[in-house]
Amino acid sequence: MAQVDTPPMADLPEDAAAPVSVAPTTVDDPEFGPQPIDPETGERLFRLPVDAQHRALKLQPWRFDKPHMRAFFFAWAHFFVAFFGWFAVSPLMSTIKNSPELGLQTKKARGNSNVIAVSGTVLMRLFIGPFSDRYGPRVASGALMTVFSLPVYLIGTAFNYASFCTARFFIGFLGATFVVTQYWTSIMFAPLIVGTANATSAGWGNLGGGVTNALMPQFFNLMKAFGLNDDRAWRVVMVIPGTMSLGIGILLYFFSQDCPDGNYKDLHLSGAKQKTNPLIAMKRASLNLRSWILFLLYATCFGVELIMNANLSSYFQDEFGVDQGQAGLIASLFGLMNLFARSLGGLSSDALSKRFGMTGRLAVFFSVQFLEGI
Repeated sequence: MAQVDTPPMADLPEDAAAPVSVAPTTVDDPEFGPQPIDPETGERLFRLPVDAQHRALKLQPWRFDKPHMRAFFFAWAHFFVAFFGWFAVSPLMSTIKNSPELGLQTKKARGNSNVIAVSGTVLMRLFIGPFSDRYGPRVASGALMTVFSLPVYLIGTAFNYASFCTARFFIGFLGATFVVTQYWTSIMFAPLIVGTANATSAGWGNLGGGVTNALMPQFFNLMKAFGLNDDRAWRVVMVIPGTMSLGIGILLYFFSQDCPDGNYKDLHLSGAKQKTNPLIAMKRASLNLRSWILFLLYATCFGVELIMNANLSSYFQDEFGVDQGQAGLIASLFGLMNLFARSLGGLSSDALSKRFGMTGRLAVFFSVQFLEGI
């Protein structure tokens, strides 16, 4: 019988001599599929279940875990503060108009100042979208809230109509935080629930418009109780929304992150994410017909809300003779509807999209817009 020589183990390739054990990088979730884990510890990388792009498949607003729910919190919270500061002047206008040097005695002058306040956000919203694409929502939001807290502070130093309107114009830049809020939740949450996430973050943020109507007159009364006259009281009270804006801008910059996998700056350096050209991004968006259709629809929807937030308090005072504090509380009810109204729209959109896809979302959009028109 022929004898077959076998080479000693030392002569075999190293990888054949000792099989290498590779630690798994995912664990199977019976409901949501493979979930990424830390190969060394075996623990999940994210507290919430995620999809292949690490976008969350659940929305749990009571949590504060990084990155998904931390981003969700700061997305709606900084938008809330932005709205609070943006419309902080409106419920105090019946007092502010009595400062003769500001030239706000006529309805036309006050109306023009409201238009100027909205014009600021139109300009900044065109810019902040491409900026967010390039530098990330954390940097965009942090910059907006800190830089434009300054005109909120400075409006209290207004000495004529031009300086008052200039401050309102730049305060309006805070309204561009809506763009960042929607961008942030869109990259943090999967299509399965992105409608609910977007709607809830936007709705809770818009609550700021109602809360400022309710609270700013009370803060004004507090300043009066400290012995300040009307003119000094409204000026000093603007320090409150200014400080809120500055504070939330600093907090979100240091305690949140841009996307599930980290911050844009780090991802750019590692090559995991390519830098976008803001001008090219703007060109692509402007050449898409859908962008202009949504532009018109949003103008007729959110435009109404802006008008209501800016004028309701003054309307109740002029037409029904209620005082500034009562008018603010009544006007706040309109803004407080955002606590549930926007979330209902998002939930309905997500529910119909599961069965009908984008057609379902469009059906919800049409229904809500049509009923609003009626």
